[in-house]
Amino acid sequence: EKTDELVLVGTDGRQKRLSSFSQISSRLAWSPLSGRIYWTEYKQDPRWPLRSYSELRYLDPRGRKVSLSKKVRYYNPSPSPVDSLVAVTVYNESSTSAVALIDETWGFETERWETPSELQVVETAWADDELYASAISEEGFGIYRVDDWYCILKPCQAKINRMFGQDGRIWFTSDRDG
Repeated sequence: EKTDELVLVGTDGRQKRLSSFSQISSRLAWSPLSGRIYWTEYKQDPRWPLRSYSELRYLDPRGRKVSLSKKVRYYNPSPSPVDSLVAVTVYNESSTSAVALIDETWGFETERWETPSELQVVETAWADDELYASAISEEGFGIYRVDDWYCILKPCQAKINRMFGQDGRIWFTSDRDG
């Protein structure tokens, strides 16, 4: 089975392979500030099959694939539209989750928000300079403002996914109404 690839399609219709992905990777997220395309790739420890981690990667404007982190548990990147930061979902080994901000240049965490114990973060999205997260609880999926975990969209028994921010709004797909 062939894994997914990122290709550049030229104006003449020719394709140039830029990168291949591991078998499990997040959706692509474009940074309007840096021009980078971000994603995370799931990696399994070769020695211990139950141990896993991910790598935060990006493709720079010249088409070079770069790892911004290694052997961490970052998932579902969401680049800030106003700062050189990437928000990521963090799955801790203790079965809790968090949201972290990663510096685009150096790859270190600048800030981290642990979730309340009843929530498991899934994805993040920016509405201008405000960060939001979808999270699942016993009541279902909801949307929360990250800095204080204030509930913006009450949890319900419908899946929320593919969140992204555009023009100061949060967009997502849901199976609530088809």
